[in-house]
This record gives sequence, C-alpha cells and structure tokens, in this order.
Amino acid sequence: MHAEQHLKVQTLLTYTPVELSVHAANKKATDGLLARIANEPVELRGQAPLIFALSLFNQLKNIAQEITYRPPRSDVAFVIFSIVEEEAFMRPFDVRFPCEWSEEELEDFENERRQDTTSEIVYDLDYTWQDNGFFEDTLKSFLKNLYIVAPQKQIVILKGVCPALPALMVFQWFSMGSQKIFYQENEAARKDLVFTRNHDKGANKT
Repeated sequence: MHAEQHLKVQTLLTYTPVELSVHAANKKATDGLLARIANEPVELRGQAPLIFALSLFNQLKNIAQEITYRPPRSDVAFVIFSIVEEEAFMRPFDVRFPCEWSEEELEDFENERRQDTTSEIVYDLDYTWQDNGFFEDTLKSFLKNLYIVAPQKQIVILKGVCPALPALMVFQWFSMGSQKIFYQENEAARKDLVFTRNHDKGANKT
C-alpha cells in the first residue's frame, strides 16, 4: 500500500481595491466600503491626506483579513497588516512584505528596543523619510530607524508628511502597543486623535 499523502491546498487571496482619493472625497462611499468588508483582504491605492488614510486604515484593521498598499506606478503591493493563516492562503506574485531582514538585523532591532524606555514620542515623518530616489531602498532605511523604537508608548504624535505606505507602517507599528496616537500635519496644525487603546476611534481634536 502506498502511504496516504495529505496535500495542503492553499486559497489564493483576492484583494478588494480601495482608492484613497475617491473615499477621502466621498463619505458615503467610505461608509459603504466599511459596511461590506467582512474578513477579506483589502488593497489600498493612491494618495489622500494622511489624517484620512490613517483613520481609514485604523477602521479597516477591525474588519479586514489583510491590508496592503500599492504605491503609485508600482508593480508590487506591500503587506502592512495581516491576520491571514499563512498555511491556508497564498498571495499573488505581486504582493509581498516590504523587506526581508536577516537574523542579525532582527536581533539588533530587538536590542535597540530594549534600551528605549520613553513613554512619549514625536515621530517626525518629514525627517525620517529621506527619499534617495529609489523607493524600496528608502523604505528599508526608513523601517530600520522605525524598528529600533519600542512600539509601547503612552502617547505617540506622528508629525509631518510622507508617502502613504511609510506613514501607514509607522501607524501600524505603534498601534501594536501604544495607548494613544495623534497625527499633526505641521507645527501650526492641531493634533488629531487617530488611535486609542480603548477603541474610541475617530478624528477627535486636541
């Protein structure tokens, strides 16, 4: 008798496209999107004010199986948030995680985070996003600086402007352990509350 073989069948993920600029200008469309998404993958695209992109992303995390972002003119969408069961699903060839890290790099990140005991932080998106003309190289350098910061904070203020993908990745990083996250576009702007641990979401002003 031949030994019985059990082959694992993986389901290909299919993403619902979400154009940020369209939903930023149409609250009814956004409400409809949030009502119909039910534990499925979502692909964000395009540009919108960061306060809107962060708030929408925060709401989608409660209902989406995975959230990716496809930069303008990019052949690849990058995974930002996922609760996908990796053994049961497979991603299309043009969807992947932003960076691959060596064991040594991961250990270095962890060692740096152990030394970070601050409870509050102002994370300057303008300063930390240093575009060198090569998007993925810039993104990797950006994430190297991000992942040495402990995500457990009482208060995080994201300040400034950068492309949507790095901004969303910063938000995702700090939302894993922080109590409150605010967004401030510039020094003259008011701070908008975009995340709080007690799930009182929305764009409240301070």
